[in-house]
Amino acid sequence: MINHDYINEVQTVAQLFFPNSRFAFSNNIEDVNSQTGYSAVSRLTVRYESEIYFNGNQIAKHSADKNVRDSTLAKKYLNDKKMIMLSLFSALNSVLKTNPPWGALTGVRPSKLVRQWLEECYDENEIIRFLTDEIHCRNEKALLAIESAKSETVVAGKIISIAESLNKNPVCLYVGIPFCPSRCLYCSFNAGHMTAEGEGKHGEYVSALVRELREKSQLLEKINGVVTSVYVGGGTPVHLSERHLELLFESINKHFTFIPNFEFTVEAGRPDSLTPVKLKIMKNLGVNRIAVNPQTLNDKTLASIGREHTAGDFFNAFEAARRAGFNNINTDVIAGLPGETVSDVKKTLGGVLALKPENVTVHTLAVKRASKMNENLLEYKFPSASETDAMVETALSACREAGMAPYYLYRQKNSVGSFENTGYCLPGRECAYNVGMMSETQTVLGAGAGAVSKFLCGSRIERKYNIKNIDLYIQKYSAGEK
Repeated sequence: MINHDYINEVQTVAQLFFPNSRFAFSNNIEDVNSQTGYSAVSRLTVRYESEIYFNGNQIAKHSADKNVRDSTLAKKYLNDKKMIMLSLFSALNSVLKTNPPWGALTGVRPSKLVRQWLEECYDENEIIRFLTDEIHCRNEKALLAIESAKSETVVAGKIISIAESLNKNPVCLYVGIPFCPSRCLYCSFNAGHMTAEGEGKHGEYVSALVRELREKSQLLEKINGVVTSVYVGGGTPVHLSERHLELLFESINKHFTFIPNFEFTVEAGRPDSLTPVKLKIMKNLGVNRIAVNPQTLNDKTLASIGREHTAGDFFNAFEAARRAGFNNINTDVIAGLPGETVSDVKKTLGGVLALKPENVTVHTLAVKRASKMNENLLEYKFPSASETDAMVETALSACREAGMAPYYLYRQKNSVGSFENTGYCLPGRECAYNVGMMSETQTVLGAGAGAVSKFLCGSRIERKYNIKNIDLYIQKYSAGEK
């Protein structure tokens, strides 16, 4: 990197083309001569130059000129940092011809960026032209971002107006349960597992969590907040015993104030942990939205990724949830799982949508650095970018045919093919927590080991991170301490 220090931005662009790779940096152009494989020179000049080398020989060069951008949006958005990223993106793409679906657009919340532009009264057509012509997004991705951004604006506006009518600040509450019956290969979450030691910590953890929830309720009062949605996630919350679930939900109901008809979601994602008794407990204690997640209906894939349940278990759990009275159920599906084909995803969507869930969230597999999958990456055969593209489009078409529309989306680093995660829902069934959290329009109070609280401070967001280690978390909130 010559004349600039945009290390994070350069690495983010490089990861679009070389996912799961490690990068080294230098400010000496002569270092490229000693490198084998690909290397790049990113130079901040008047024309933002990027050069690509292979085995020390230059094979591509791209220069970008900020002055040729004539749209108002381009002039506002394309600062030096963004121009450096665009130049490097164009140079790499000219060699590798990967054509990432979101072009050079980085960050996890493309719809938030689009929503801001819409609020600043930029025309939809200008936004689409900018994303496609300047940022090199595919047209269908630009349209998806527009549609999701508009939905987020409507949902967030309704929630905020309800809170403001009570003269309160809208707040989302996240409660983390870091326990699972087994660890999925792609998972990097902070989670304990089904061992004698892990099971023995459930009671201590819930007791500590109840004490933190009491503390967070005092903070809610201090910031003049009211809870608009609750999300109990993890991990697998329903891996807790019936008694511990009761203690947790009773504490939430006891200590917090809520808007009328607030949303109360529990991640009941693992069908092998969900029972009729736990469903009844949740229903009786105010839970009105749950997630029952198959990820895939291919039993071979489920076994290979560490999900200790079958497709049949998912169907049984979903039907049990309906019998228990839940009329707002989300199902998660993952595109890009190793060994899967487009027909596998089509089969999964067909089976899921036949149950008529209110929400379907379609994730693209992201290989996290701390996951078991990343440790043995070469052992897995992942779908190609074009196959994953077809999977994502198959899911979109299937959800639209079922009467659903995209209402929020986000992206993750190192996802297969650099595709997105999209939430689809029936009209009026948007998840308030997902919108509030991803759109960053509300303060989020996070409780539990590894949880993150996000405080809105004008145009800024301040984050406070909880201790990740379960033992240290329990110790902090042990009896006699706040």
